[in-house]
Amino acid sequence: MKIFVVTPYFETNPAWVSQCHASVYAQTVPAHHILVCDGSAPAQIEASHRTHIQLQRNYRDYGTRRD
Repeated sequence: MKIFVVTPYFETNPAWVSQCHASVYAQTVPAHHILVCDGSAPAQIEASHRTHIQLQRNYRDYGTRRD
């Protein structure tokens, strides 16, 4: 079984994003962290066990789109 954690963010304090990533990386069960930047400047964090997706525009929904 593979575990993935998805974290969407927009204009979030880079220290918070880094802390979030460190928390996922420190779990007792290994997990792959997927960060989704919603059109703002991407946070600069270490590359271990993560995928960083930067959307080209701001959807203004923090990854919680509701139609």
